[in-house]
Amino acid sequence: RLYEMMQFVTLDRTKVDLIQHCFEQRSQHRNLTIHIGCDSIVRGGTVWYVTAVVFRYGAHGAHFIFSKVNVPSYRKYDNKPDIFTRLFQEAVYTLEIANFLIDNNIFMKEDIVLEFDYNDMKITKSTPLVGAAAGMATSQGYNILLKSDLQMACKAANQICQSC
Repeated sequence: RLYEMMQFVTLDRTKVDLIQHCFEQRSQHRNLTIHIGCDSIVRGGTVWYVTAVVFRYGAHGAHFIFSKVNVPSYRKYDNKPDIFTRLFQEAVYTLEIANFLIDNNIFMKEDIVLEFDYNDMKITKSTPLVGAAAGMATSQGYNILLKSDLQMACKAANQICQSC
């Protein structure tokens, strides 16, 4: 399971237990929405995936925790992974965390928004993945946001990716 290899930290790199942190946030904030998103970057033959969990307090701010996971490149001959495999894996990480939170009775699906860093407004390399990722998530009952929507988790993940 992907969750087992993820270690979540705050922006100042303090380690947090995902379950405990979620329970604390839920008990302290009544109007809480969870946004989950993932971004990736390739550095030196390694793919870095950053999954962010944003705790949004209605209209009164937010904070996030994140996990960085690195995996060797999929294609050894040019040190670049297949773009569709890499981008689709972002959706897999996002859904894995969401399903983990649901399966462990931490949040309900209506409290969670999944963000996919795929462009639905113009043709890009991520555009063909919109249908697959959105279909997987909505068929499981999740609300989703795409790149054309106001995203928080994917932007947070992107910010961390730039420092990988």
